[in-house]
Amino acid sequence: MLRAGASDAAIRDYLAKSGASASPASVNAVLEFRRRHPNYKGGYPVDLENREVATTAWNRFAASPLGTGIYAGVDAGLGGLTDEIASVAGGGNLADLNARKQAAFATNPASAFTGQAVGTIGSMTGIGALGRTTRLASRFSNPALIGDIAFGTASGAGQSNDNRLLGGTLGGVGGLAGNLVGNTVASGVGRLARTPAGMAVQNRARGMFGAPMLVDARPLNSADGAAFTAIDRAGVDNVTSQLTEAQRLGIPMSLADTNPNLRELAGAAVRRSPTASSFAEDALLPRGRGQYDRFTSSVNTNLGPTANVPQLSADLMTEARTAASSLYDRAYSNPVPSTPEMDAILSTPFGRDALGRARTIAANERRSPDELGFALAEDGSVRLNPRPNDAIARHLAARADLDDAQAIYKAARSDPKANVDLARDQMLTARERLRQAERGLAASPDPSMPASVPAYTTQTLDYVKRGMDDVLEEQRNPITGRLVLDEAGRAQNQVRGQLLDEVDRLNPDFAAARSAYAGPMESRDALARGTDAYRLHPDELGMQVGTQSPEQLGQMQLGYRGAMVDHAGQIRDSGNPWETTLGSPLARQRLETMYSGNPGVANMLRQRELEAQLAQTTNGILGNSRTAQRGIADEAFAATNPLIEGGLHAGAALATGGTSIPGTAARVAGAGLKNWMVRGQNRMSEARAEALAPVLLNTNPAASLDQVLQYLSQQRQWQQLVEQTTPRRTLGMFGRSLGSQAAVVPLNR
Repeated sequence: MLRAGASDAAIRDYLAKSGASASPASVNAVLEFRRRHPNYKGGYPVDLENREVATTAWNRFAASPLGTGIYAGVDAGLGGLTDEIASVAGGGNLADLNARKQAAFATNPASAFTGQAVGTIGSMTGIGALGRTTRLASRFSNPALIGDIAFGTASGAGQSNDNRLLGGTLGGVGGLAGNLVGNTVASGVGRLARTPAGMAVQNRARGMFGAPMLVDARPLNSADGAAFTAIDRAGVDNVTSQLTEAQRLGIPMSLADTNPNLRELAGAAVRRSPTASSFAEDALLPRGRGQYDRFTSSVNTNLGPTANVPQLSADLMTEARTAASSLYDRAYSNPVPSTPEMDAILSTPFGRDALGRARTIAANERRSPDELGFALAEDGSVRLNPRPNDAIARHLAARADLDDAQAIYKAARSDPKANVDLARDQMLTARERLRQAERGLAASPDPSMPASVPAYTTQTLDYVKRGMDDVLEEQRNPITGRLVLDEAGRAQNQVRGQLLDEVDRLNPDFAAARSAYAGPMESRDALARGTDAYRLHPDELGMQVGTQSPEQLGQMQLGYRGAMVDHAGQIRDSGNPWETTLGSPLARQRLETMYSGNPGVANMLRQRELEAQLAQTTNGILGNSRTAQRGIADEAFAATNPLIEGGLHAGAALATGGTSIPGTAARVAGAGLKNWMVRGQNRMSEARAEALAPVLLNTNPAASLDQVLQYLSQQRQWQQLVEQTTPRRTLGMFGRSLGSQAAVVPLNR
């Protein structure tokens, strides 16, 4: 009844009717104490006053407003737990200690509240410093708010012994309210301080005290703020690292390509504004068409130069022939005498088989087998007879000269600048020499008769060697490029080696000619293997690569690059050459197998990933923008005219007999206001979209990187100015302290 503020008569009447055992003296003492202390609501015995009579200077100071304020500050700094701490330390009964504290606070309420506010400020300042030192505060997005609620809850519970749950709840709510109110007031003060007049006043004051001047800064505008917010959500480091990588690899990456947040923001801008849509098309469509050029450039940069593979193959063939031509001419001009070893080689089964193939090869090349010494025995087998070599050599040379002269004459006839008469004379002279050589050959001994000095032409033996090659090539593994020989094959290969050794021994020029021809031809074969390797399984390709010499591997890689570029060039302009050539696990394994240890492979595969992001942006933005733009345009035509709507309303009212001029006016005004607001919002959205598109869709990664850094710098400068001009800590501190302490005051009344 005391807490409810009941009158003296009501209290006495209640005690009499309830039969309470309270003595009249004690009741009179309580009521007398309440008359002298109007704030007394019960909760502690009134005879405490008799024990707290200020009989000493210290007691008088403790009972004074100043002493009460100091005591209240200490109590608030300890979260309202001074009575609990004193009780645990043996200073007395908790109820008595709390009663003493409440009596002191009730006696000097203003001093007590002021001391509690100051104590709360001091305690929370210390807790904040501790949180920053231990970095505990960095674990929360708003550590000040969390600290205010936590301390308010603890303080409210500590000061409300009768109902700690309710006290803690009220204290926490008070801390929250104080935080919000203090920050709101601080923000308002900060806005005033950042006005030109406020900045001038502050800088003047700073100049008087020698403090550094405030640097004026401006916040990001609406469009830039939206872009920076999306960048911040995506992660500034993530965005800048991708742009830096794109710049290094030569990829036209925009901000919209770096993260779905930015891509969706760009898509929203493009869908909102035709101007933004046009900008997107101008930026993204040419970029998509340039993927093939970027692919070929990446191949050249990371893997090596490309070439026209068919032309290079033909050039290698020409190089081989050119390099060996004069050496073969010299070798062919020297006969190879018949030796027992040579005759034995040609008499082997493999030798006889090679003779048959050699005769066929010569005939297919439109050479006279008889002139080369290939003769058919009575059983149809081919045998090699020693020939009149000088006559045969002269005849072969004359025929070759005539072929060359005819080719020159044919070319001269189609060239206005050529001397046709001279070319004709040379052809006629060559033809006459051939006739003389034929007459000389006809006058030579019969081919079936032994010559005076039995010998073979080197060219004839070269045909035999080619016949042997023809047989052995049937046993070459198409994957590894190696001969896979069985016992018979190894014996055949041995016979071939013996033939070459014997011919090289008897005619060293032949060995030099073969060596000069073999180098370019081996490169040509490796080039062809590289072209075929584009479709090989990586395991098979690895077997091939392991058997190549460094020079052959280089030619094989060149062929592989040519096949990649050729395949990329066969897709449609709207396709993605990166996915076509490297879009499967096997394709990527082939690349890594062919270029093992080459750091350029990682660059190419990374560029493929980034190019996929570019394609995703193009498809996501341009693929869906038309429908939204049509909807926006339709809305513009569907907008209602307020006068028409008002007229319809008035007509309907007249028809029903319920005319209402105020209602019609309100309808007209409402419709007009609505349309005005919608049009204004649309104009603002369109302007924002037109400002965003050039920022988000700039395909120059260096410029986009500079834009991000500029955003960061401007935002930091603005935040620094806001921090310097907003007394958030000071006003927030007073707000939270007053809120947390005021919230529990009703419980202690």
